[in-house]
Amino acid sequence: MIKPSRKTYIVKSVEYLLTKHNVTTTPIDVEKIIESEGIRIRHTKTSHDVFGAAIIKDGVRLITVKEMDCPQRQRFTLAHELGHMMLHAEQAINIDHKEIKFLRDIDSSRGTEWREVEANFFAASILMPSRFVHQFIEMHHGSSNSLSCLDIETMAEEFKVSVSAMTIRLSNLGFETW
Repeated sequence: MIKPSRKTYIVKSVEYLLTKHNVTTTPIDVEKIIESEGIRIRHTKTSHDVFGAAIIKDGVRLITVKEMDCPQRQRFTLAHELGHMMLHAEQAINIDHKEIKFLRDIDSSRGTEWREVEANFFAASILMPSRFVHQFIEMHHGSSNSLSCLDIETMAEEFKVSVSAMTIRLSNLGFETW
């Protein structure tokens, strides 16, 4: 669970980035945002249980993402690691006093560690901003608060995220999904 004050801070951080980078349409170009923030991206071959990492070494910021993952998973991993860069760089694990590293692995999805929960919330918020989700629903479904599997699949395609990520985001925004 994220404290309300942290949730507000994360939402404001995401809105700041979206405004700063003139993002007005979906899907959100998370790679462009990352690169515009001066963070390098590297697609790598990693072990089966590591999806990506946020690394700060000698002042260079780098996000790695598993090249074999599907595009939706890569986008979420990139957004998740950007969340670590934006939210947790000061509390990061320091390795050899020169390198700071976060790994996105299977445990990241389980939501048992507060930094991982916050990074997942950041990723969902930047890839599926609340205002864009509400605009999409209003445009396609009017004032309906209940969305079918087909509706969710259509939205997932529009935002270029997985159906499960979209389902979780919609549920967290108060929509009924069936």
